[in-house]
This record gives sequence, structure tokens and C-alpha cells, in this order.
Amino acid sequence: MVEIERDSWILTLAVLSPEQVAEAMALKGALLDDEQFVETLRRLSAAVDWAPGDPRLPALADQVAAMLDEHAGWSAGSASEMEAGLVDLFDSLALDSFPAGRRLESLLEERGWSGWTRQERTG
Repeated sequence: MVEIERDSWILTLAVLSPEQVAEAMALKGALLDDEQFVETLRRLSAAVDWAPGDPRLPALADQVAAMLDEHAGWSAGSASEMEAGLVDLFDSLALDSFPAGRRLESLLEERGWSGWTRQERTG
């Protein structure tokens, strides 16, 4: 998941905003040096096979929300500049690729965050 996180954003920006690739790589590199961020990605990777009713999901949602609180605004506009249809496609690919994805999305909304590709504070 760490490699997917790194590589997908670089490729996406190379297509959508080539002038932002260097900045995005620096930001992503800093995130990947952050233990909280990497640990959250590791836990998300471990959750790929969890069922929607898995009792570990609320704790994972707490961890993801805390990471989002800590790193809000990191994207330097990359996701905010994407067209809504592309954001929806990325969200579907990410959240529908594991059984508990939509349940995790719902739990994050309860914690004040919406979106997967374009995370936004809701409250």
C-alpha cells in the first residue's frame, strides 16, 4: 500500500499537473518518513480482507482520522484540482477493492472526514 500510495499520486500528477510532480514527490516523501502515516498505511493494508462488521474497524477509523487530522492539507492541491468524476473513480477503486472499504468510509464520516481521494473535514 505504501508503494501504491507513492506511485499512484506521482503518476496522477504527471498527467493532471506535471508542474506539481516535484512538489508532490517532496510532500509524499515527507509523509512516507512519518511513522504515523506509514503505520496507518500498514494497518489499512492488513484490513484488506476484513469483513464490513469486523470489530477492529472502529479503531482503524480512529487511527485514520487521527492521521488525517495531523496531515490535513498535505496534498498541495493535487486532489482538489481533480475533476469530480476522477475523484469518484479513484474512491470507487480504493473503497470497493476491499470488503470493509465502504464501512470504513462510513466510520470516517462519523469522525468528521469525507472522501478517500479528496479528504475533507465535514465538521
